This record gives sequence, structure tokens and C-alpha cells, in this order.
Amino acid sequence: MAREITRQVLHGLTTRLALGVLALGTLLGALLLSGVLYFVVEDYKAQFVNNVRSQSRMLAGLVGAELDDRAEIQSLFSELLLGGEVVYVEVAMDDPDDPRAIAPNDPQGKRDFKEDFFFGEHGDNVYYISAPVADRDARPRGTLNLGFDESYTREQIARIYRRGFYFAGGYTILLLILAILLGMHLGRPLRQLREASREIASGHFDRPLTVDSRLAEVAYLSEDLETMRRELIHRGREIAAREERHRAVLEHAAEGIVTLDGQGRIESFNAAAERIFGYSATEVAGTPFTRFFSLAEAGRVIGPDGLPHIASGVTLTARRKDGGTVPVQLSIGAFQHGEEKLYTVVAQDISERMQFEEKLARLAYYDPLTGLPNRRLFHDRLAQALARAQRNEKLVGILFFDLDRFKEVNDTLGHLFGDLLLQAAAKRLTEVVRKDDSIARLGGDEFTIVLTDISNVEDAAQVAEKVIGLFSKPFQIGEHEVFVSTSIGITIYPFDDSDIENLIKNADTAMYKAKSLGRNNYQFYDARLGAQSQERLVLETSLRKAVQQGNLTLYFQPQVLLHYQPQYDRFSGQIVGAEALARWQHPDLGLLYPERFIALAEETGLIIPVGEWLLRAACEQSVAWRKQGLPPLRVAVNISPRQLQYKGIVEQVGRVIEETGVDPAHLEIELTESLILHNHAEIKSVLFELKNMGLTLAIDDFGTGHSSLANLQLLPIDAVKIDKSFVHNITHDEHSAAIAMAVIEMAHKLGIRVVAEGVEMEEQLVYLHSHQCDIMQGYYFSRPVPAADFETLLNADMEMQNPLKSSRDSP
Repeated sequence: MAREITRQVLHGLTTRLALGVLALGTLLGALLLSGVLYFVVEDYKAQFVNNVRSQSRMLAGLVGAELDDRAEIQSLFSELLLGGEVVYVEVAMDDPDDPRAIAPNDPQGKRDFKEDFFFGEHGDNVYYISAPVADRDARPRGTLNLGFDESYTREQIARIYRRGFYFAGGYTILLLILAILLGMHLGRPLRQLREASREIASGHFDRPLTVDSRLAEVAYLSEDLETMRRELIHRGREIAAREERHRAVLEHAAEGIVTLDGQGRIESFNAAAERIFGYSATEVAGTPFTRFFSLAEAGRVIGPDGLPHIASGVTLTARRKDGGTVPVQLSIGAFQHGEEKLYTVVAQDISERMQFEEKLARLAYYDPLTGLPNRRLFHDRLAQALARAQRNEKLVGILFFDLDRFKEVNDTLGHLFGDLLLQAAAKRLTEVVRKDDSIARLGGDEFTIVLTDISNVEDAAQVAEKVIGLFSKPFQIGEHEVFVSTSIGITIYPFDDSDIENLIKNADTAMYKAKSLGRNNYQFYDARLGAQSQERLVLETSLRKAVQQGNLTLYFQPQVLLHYQPQYDRFSGQIVGAEALARWQHPDLGLLYPERFIALAEETGLIIPVGEWLLRAACEQSVAWRKQGLPPLRVAVNISPRQLQYKGIVEQVGRVIEETGVDPAHLEIELTESLILHNHAEIKSVLFELKNMGLTLAIDDFGTGHSSLANLQLLPIDAVKIDKSFVHNITHDEHSAAIAMAVIEMAHKLGIRVVAEGVEMEEQLVYLHSHQCDIMQGYYFSRPVPAADFETLLNADMEMQNPLKSSRDSP
């Protein structure tokens, strides 16, 4: 940068004029000053020599003719030596006895004495001279040798040189200033022309090129340039007007338009082309059009010679400046311009069209939630797999599976949580399939895997085991850790069937077989399973009719509060509640228990109308018993997680209470333990709304889940029911007894009532009563019975003998 600036300054007109004038003036001044100094200095030297010689002759005359006394002569020369002008004196007389003879004052000077003819001849700062001494008769008597000091004269000469240098410096500075002013004066009009030219070059065409100069050449040049400027502006405007019309057409075109020269290099690039390829027109001008494409892509429209082929509607992938790619559709034409053949390329960005097409294809063939192939693409891939297996004589395995208890998770934690769980499950499933295999989501929580070209049935079993192993690990969904298992049904082509729909149905049937065997396993299709599947379909149809026709009925099992009578050594029981249990009197299958149809109702969504019927029937029966004058008791009704997740559950319960007229204090809602595992705000809100109606809330089968009693204090729970699995082993299993006792103790501290389910033996009754269990329920007191039989129980006197008293009374 500094070198460039220096070069520009040195090559400038002002600098060159200043340096030229300065050099010429300096040369002339140097010559003149040198001449003057030379003559002045030589004059000083000549004066010094003449003065020395005249003084020497005068002193020699005094010594030879005027002074005879030696003392006077010595006094004269002593004064001269003291004055400093003379530094050496010797009077050498021809007669040694002549009293005028004086020895040299400096012996060294005697040895160095050499007579000088010029100033500074011997460079010792002393001018030595000899003058003859003659008497009055002009007869020579001896020689006077003197040495005069040259220092003073030398100082005078040095002073003259210094003044000359000062003058030369001042002269040079003045000359430089004058040279610069002259250069600036002469260069100003030229600089004005240069600045005006630069402004015109930068686009300021209205800037005139006239300058005010007294130099005729510069003034003529300025006028000629101004005339040329005006002519160029006029012609440029005409050309610009024509180009503007053409450019407007190109710039406003929706497609990118590129003009290529005869060698396939870019000449023009409109705005649409800039948007498509990401380059500006100046960046690509003169570069080959092939720069936007790979070799393979460019070969479709560009020949080996680099010239384009005439083409229309060719789809290519172009490279953008930012490194990305863009799909374009090219049409190439050629035209003759003078003697040169040019090419026009019309490029259209088809990104949006392709994205729209891809989106349509993805919506048509892929599940939007998990990104897996959907049912349509699954059918297509399965058809291809079957055709390939038929040609290659291979097997095809179809795995059909869903997430165990997914509806419970979905109802308890919400649909958004369920969607996240499905996405996580889909991600895991992709880890077990081969590249040629296909995995799809058919809907809900149902997935399928197509295993292509397998050699034996064990290959399908191995994949099923891998899937089950993957689901054995917990899913981390946000702050929740969820364990979900899967049940898998497997069918094999061509052993089980060759029809796609039948194969899918077979795998689905095998999956339900796996669920019936405890879930978290896989089962191969067996022809006998088809009959079971058909039975399930018939059962579902019958259940829908039973709900509509009112073929369901209620059974009641008493809940007993025990009192020990020490005076009689026996227990007395008081029925304080009843649990309402649904039964279905099937016309062909007879009386069905809830285990047979409640799960089916959950899966099909029939649980909502079934649950409402159960609640309404229980409330109506409670009101009927009160009208008959029977003692008041609390009727417990089970509500499933699916019902509690139902948005209108609060309104449904309120409507039933209002329409039946039941006292809310006599109605208890039993909930599954899984509902309090996560304590969602929505569930919590529903429970408090139900509680505010005056109902009591109980947790059923407590102890079988992973909740703690600490969760209960956050919810409006009135009672917990110890699961019958603990009651069954309470008298002979320490762990079951410890869990039951812990539940009783902690519940009482929280002010929660405890109900023990499944009391079947007298020792269980005694044990629970001795540990302050509040209420008991089980076959020991009564099996679930119809309403009429339950009324008989209410009227009967229930007494249980103490087993110890019985043993004492026995013979």
C-alpha cells in the first residue's frame, strides 16, 4: 500500500515539476555558491600570505638595519609570540657572534621547519617563511625564520563555508516551495480534469469536463473532452433506452434467462437466474454454464465440446453458491447474432412443485406422526415381497403387534404423551429390521413388519424376540419413565395363506392370542385362532346390542363393618356398603363376568355407554332401597381410566345423580391405582370436581401398582382397597402381611378408610380385624348376588363366631 502511494506521488505531475525545478535550481545554485565560496576563500588565503610576507620583510628590515641591541630584538619577538600570531621565531646570522642572532623558540619547530609557498601547504596549521636580514648598506647578514599561526584564518574560512551552507539550505527550501507552488499551479487544471473523468466513470455523467486554465494546451484539451462527453452521453442514452426495454423484459421474466456465447460461456444473467442459482450476474459473467452442474448432470445438456444441446423440459439438479442444490427445468435454444452463434437457456425453479409432489406422496404413503410407511405403502411393499418370494421360492414373515395397555397410558397421561410414546417406539423398531425389510404403522398403536426372503420360520421368531427385548427397556418421555411391553402375532407366507388381507388378519389374530396368554410374548398363527377371532368379533357385536337393548345387569357384593362382642366372644357384622359389579346375560354364552367383556369394551370405546349404564343402574337401585326403608349404605361403582379421561365424565356423573335423585353421600367411585401414578392436572381437577359433588372416592386394588400413599395426600381420596392378592396370603406370607399392615397404618394416619378385598377364610377376618382394618369384603361374607338376594342379606342378622370359642365348644 505504502509502495503504491509512493509510486503515485512520484509519478504525479506536481511532483515531477517540483522535482525538476528543484533539481535545476539546486544545480545552478550549487555552481554559483561553489564559485563564490572558492574566490572568497582564495582571497582570504592570499591576504594571509601577503600579510605574512610583508610582516616578515618588515621584521627582517628592523633586525638588520634598525635594531642592534639583542635585548630589544628579543623583546620584540617575545611580544609577537605572546600575541599568538607568530608561533616560531629564529634569527640565524651569518656571523655566529652577531648579537642579533636569536635561537629558535621551539626546537621541534626547528626540525619541522619547511618554508611554505601556499596557505596550508603542509597541513600543520603553521605558515613557515624565511626573510633575508640585510644591514643598512643592504648587505646580507643572515636569515629571519618565522612561523605564523593559520588557525584564525582557517576559522574565518570555516565561518564563510558555514554561512554558505546556511544560505544554500535557505535557498533550497525557498526553491522547493516555489517549485511545489509552481507544480500545483500547473497541475491543478489537469487534476480537475482527472477528478471530473473519475466522477463520469463512476456514473456522474452530468459532471462537466471544462476547467479554468491559462495554459492553452490544457484549455483546448478540456474543451475537446467536454465535447466528447456530451456526445457519449447522448449516444449512451439512446443505447440505454434500447437496452432498458430489453432488460425490462428479461428482468421481469418469471424464469431464469441466461445467454451463452459461442463457447458456452455466460454473457447475461437475469434477476430470476440470480435467485435460482444464488450468483450475481457479475460473478458468473464469462464463466462456463456447466459450473452449475455436476459432470453427469451437465452431460445431459452440454456436449463434450462444451456447447449446449438444443433441449426442452430437461430436469436437472443445479448447485447453488451457498452449497445447496435446487431442481431446475431447462429449455435451451440457439440463435445467430451477426457471425456469432449464441444460446439462450431458460431455467425454471421447480423446488416448490417437487416439494408439493413429495409432500403429496408422503401424505399418501407415510404416517405423519412416526414417519413410517402407512397401510397403503405397507400393502404395496407386502405385495412386492410376496411376488419376489414366489419367484425365489422363499418365505415372507408378517409380524403384527401393538403396545400392551397403550389405551391405559393414553387415557391416563393424555394423547400428546401417547403420540410421543408412539414416536419413540417407532424409532426403536427401526433398529431391528434389515434394509430390505419394511416396518409400517397401520393406525393407533398397531405396527407391522414385513420380513422378506427369509429361509425358515425361526428367522421371524428371532426378530420378534428382538422387538420384545427392545420394549423391555423403559421409554423416557419428558420427565416420565414408562414401561410398555408388546404382544406380537406372526404369520408366514405361503404356509398360512397367500392373500394379503388374509395374512394381515391372521397376524392380527395371532397377536390377540399373545395378549390372551399374558401379553409381552409372540405367537404364530394357528388355524384354530381364526375361530377365536371370529368369536371375539361376534362378542363385540353382541355387546353393542346388549348396551342398546339393556341386557346387562348388576350384582352386588356386601362390604361389612365388623364388631367384636367380648361378652359373647363373637363377631357381629353390619353391611355398610356394596360394590356394584356388571354381569351380562348372553343369549348363547350364558352369564358372562366382567373379565370377559370389560376389556373388549375398553378397546372398542363401548366402555363409555356401558359405564354410564352401570352408574345409572347402581344409583337407581340405591334410591329404591332407601324407599323400601332399608338401612342407608354406600354403593361403590368402578370407573375405568378410559372413562375418567372422557371429557364429559363430570357432566355425565352429575346428570345421573340429578336424574336418579340419589344422595351423593351414598355413592362411591372406585378408581384404578394407575390413575394416581402420574397425578396429571386434568385427572386431579376431575377428581376434585367429583369430590365437590359430595361423592366419596376410593382406590381399587391398592398395592399392585407402583404408587405410594404419599400420592394420596395430594388427591381427595377417602378410601383404599387392599388388593385380594395380599389378603389371600396374609396369614402365612410375611411380605403380604407387611404390605397390608403398612397400608392400614399409613392410611389411618392420613385419615383414609381401608377396605380389604377377597376375605374368604375366618383366620383372614380375625387377622385383619386385629390390625384395625375398617371394612371387609369377600366370599366369606357373600358372593356377588342380584339386587333381590342382596336385600335378603340386608334384612338378615349377620354374626360370625370367634374361631377360638368354636374350638372350645366342640366335643
